[in-house]
Amino acid sequence: MVPFSDSDPTELSSAPTSDAVGPYSRPIKPIQRSKLTQAPADIRSFFSSTTAGKPSGNSLHRDNSKLNRKRAIPPLTQLTLDISNRPTTQTCEACGMPYVIGVEEDQVIHAKHHRRVVGGIEWVSEETERVIWRDELKKEWIVKVPLDSKKSSKMTKKVKQILEMVNVSLSARELSAEQLNDSALYLYLGENDQSLNSKKRRRGGESYEGKKAGMVMVKAVCVAARIDKAYKMVEEHGDQNKEVIKFGEDGSAVFCSRVSQKALIGIHRIWTSPTSRGTGLAHQLMDAVTRTLIYNFPIVTTQDRRALVAFSQPTESGMKFARKWCKSTCFNLF
Repeated sequence: MVPFSDSDPTELSSAPTSDAVGPYSRPIKPIQRSKLTQAPADIRSFFSSTTAGKPSGNSLHRDNSKLNRKRAIPPLTQLTLDISNRPTTQTCEACGMPYVIGVEEDQVIHAKHHRRVVGGIEWVSEETERVIWRDELKKEWIVKVPLDSKKSSKMTKKVKQILEMVNVSLSARELSAEQLNDSALYLYLGENDQSLNSKKRRRGGESYEGKKAGMVMVKAVCVAARIDKAYKMVEEHGDQNKEVIKFGEDGSAVFCSRVSQKALIGIHRIWTSPTSRGTGLAHQLMDAVTRTLIYNFPIVTTQDRRALVAFSQPTESGMKFARKWCKSTCFNLF
């Protein structure tokens, strides 16, 4: 029996005395207070450590690596899941330009193009232009502007702006400098319609200031050039005996005969403002082109139009117009 003092309980943690009773007595180890106050989980871990084998160094390394991976996880990012049925690519009803929703670059280009098409591009007359047709009221007229880059012109920037707008509207590539030098630009001009003018409009999610009444605006555009040959469209391309040329992509491809024929006028671009479509402006513009592009050689009959005028990979709406203007389902391509 080991004598305990009746003194204060804190003496339990004091060191034992040297005069212990009994021959087999051993020094009493001091009882640590922390041992008495530990949670039961520590006791279970104590007994489990005496019965279970010691963990290997590899398992400890794996546990530490798991902890390190958990600590290295970056903070979460808030994402948005769009489960709507609307397509990612939309075509603006006002300006006709297709663009991808949510792509900042596409939205910036669309906003710029939308302002030009819906708001209109103003035209200021200059000496280099040539008026080739004017209506009786003198409110609408057609001018011919040379595109030769060697000739300096105050309207070079304006012409570039117009061509850029037309290319975007038709999803067409830019014409090369050589092609432009050999071409002429025809513009259908007219005074701004007061009924379409307003202090401020909002179409297609884009706000812009309305143009002042009386300004001369570009309503239709045509880029035409002299050519030497063209290829006649064919309706059937499934006949293996026929050799054909494919123009355009698979979805909108057209097929022409491999045998070329003589042609004189090639239409690179034909475009009408959305607010002026269905009013015959493109038809009037084409008539002016075929009458005046070649000096002293007007092309006026339907037969000559089919034989001597060709179009450059027209869009779906362009093909409808070409068929209507040529009065034939098959026309020439170049």
